[in-house]
Amino acid sequence: MLRALYQFLIAPKAKDEDIRRKEAILNILLVGFLVLALFALCIIIIDYLQLGSTSRAHISSVAIGIIFLLSLLNLSRKGFTHFVSLVFVGIFFAVATWAVYTWGASLPQALLLYAVVVVMSGILINSIVAFVVTFVTTALLVFLTYLHGKGVLQPALYWQAEHAEMPDAIIFGVTFFLLFVISWLFNREIRYALQRARRSERELRDERDQLEITVAKRTSELKEAQLEKTRQLYRLAECGRIAAGLFHDLGNSLQVVKLHLEKLDTNVGQKGRRDIGKAMDSVGTIKRLADNARQQIQQQRVVMLFDVRQQVRSAQEILKHKAQVGGVVLRLTKGVQMMLYGDPVGFYRVILGLISNAIDSYVGVKRAKKEVRITITIVEKDVVIKIQDWGSGIQKSDQRHIFQAFFTTKDIQSGTGIGLYICKEIVEKGFAGKIGFESVPGKGTIFSVSIPLTNYAQRERRVAKNDQPNKQ
Repeated sequence: MLRALYQFLIAPKAKDEDIRRKEAILNILLVGFLVLALFALCIIIIDYLQLGSTSRAHISSVAIGIIFLLSLLNLSRKGFTHFVSLVFVGIFFAVATWAVYTWGASLPQALLLYAVVVVMSGILINSIVAFVVTFVTTALLVFLTYLHGKGVLQPALYWQAEHAEMPDAIIFGVTFFLLFVISWLFNREIRYALQRARRSERELRDERDQLEITVAKRTSELKEAQLEKTRQLYRLAECGRIAAGLFHDLGNSLQVVKLHLEKLDTNVGQKGRRDIGKAMDSVGTIKRLADNARQQIQQQRVVMLFDVRQQVRSAQEILKHKAQVGGVVLRLTKGVQMMLYGDPVGFYRVILGLISNAIDSYVGVKRAKKEVRITITIVEKDVVIKIQDWGSGIQKSDQRHIFQAFFTTKDIQSGTGIGLYICKEIVEKGFAGKIGFESVPGKGTIFSVSIPLTNYAQRERRVAKNDQPNKQ
């Protein structure tokens, strides 16, 4: 029952801790005065019924006071704490001022009431209001004392000649008790605030310790992941060195086979020449692929004019088997022959990586037709190569990281996370171009590579000219 009354009448509803503290103190004071007023009303009514010494005006005045206190309590419960505090303090200030005006500035009860007003102003509102109330009270006492001394005002000073009676002692006691209650409530709320602060500090300390443990664990995991990436790169580098030697030996062997086929071509008939011609074409294709692979592994950079479509076809040939295994069709749309000035091996690596990723996008995706479409166009003064797939797409959360080194959405056996990073480096630094993409998760991705036709070529020619030794 008491708990329900506390929740209904006193428990603060504000979210801010400082306002909650003030609201709780204000509600307790209002409820306390309301109880005193009800008690006084009961005494007055009993006195009126038994003795008839109390007028109905007194009963009406106390009843109006009770209604006023209930209104203030209702406003406080609705969130108007600051306004109610101002009104509440103002009532006490008005009562004290009326008492000083009526009975003189030396009335002890009035001076104690002013002290209560100053204390309540600082606790319920703020220190600035308390300072203003103190200044106004002091100025008002000085002014009224001056008027009383000059005879402008004639206060009722009969009380100075009378001895203190029991009602005076009761008024003093109530005033002192009110000061005690206000101080006790304030100190209690301060104590609760300190307890909450200490509890929050402990929670923050525990959270900090837990965060340090999590960070240390995550750092260890990242170091292990980086170490694993380093191991992978080392293994890839070893494989690259071995593969470069193998491709070199394969190219030499193919060259020998081609020479022998050319000798046979002069000693066979027409049908044999056709078969030998096909064999020589196949050997030439294999040798070209081996040379491209060796140059890619050794990262040889030779700046020259090269055929864009020819490099794209070479990448298609390398990835033909991978596409067939995945049931993917590689289609290079028709277009004009395009020549670029730059590093053909670097360009080849970019196209090879993008087409390979497009093929991988169909892994785990069910499509009636799986296709990777490559288009080569001229947009203003740029060559634009677009590689489009209708595979799994790129998740929105991954799109901003897609060109970062060592970021990959594949498992550890399928990707190292450096393919697109290398592509971006080659396009931007090697060709002064741009690379971007558009992707819809579940519907597919379009990668676009844009390379200037003239600017890069002119710059490379100037660099090549400046690199030549000066002739004496």
